[in-house]
Amino acid sequence: MGDFRTPALRDHRTGRTSFREHTPFTDAVAATGAVDGFRRHLRNGRRAPNTIDAYLSAIDDFYTRRNLGMPQTRRERDARRTAFRALDARRTRRYLRHVQLTASPRDKAIALLPYYAGLRISEVVGLDLADLRLSARKAELRIRGTGRDRH
Repeated sequence: MGDFRTPALRDHRTGRTSFREHTPFTDAVAATGAVDGFRRHLRNGRRAPNTIDAYLSAIDDFYTRRNLGMPQTRRERDARRTAFRALDARRTRRYLRHVQLTASPRDKAIALLPYYAGLRISEVVGLDLADLRLSARKAELRIRGTGRDRH
């Protein structure tokens, strides 16, 4: 039978040539086209944006480790809307004043907990009346989020 080893594998074992010489994506334009095609394939397969970005990161790592340069492709997270910025001092004062003047006690608690206690919206949504313990001198609020519970 014939020798089934590829030239790249044989050369890799002897160390005479580099992996780069036998890689079809040494051309930057071809690499970018191939990666863009793979990204489109993942999007057509209805993969989540985070999953697509994870695949693209693995491909970037592959090219970096082989010293092939980085393919120029757009990430999915770049196409998504970014989060809103934090309120500046003026808008924060307006928000707090509006909540204090117009909201019911329940709505005040919901609106002010993220600001004063640093809660995430999901933690505020997850609050229940049983999470609040009141005593004569202090109150304790149990917050359930990701990870361990906070008091």
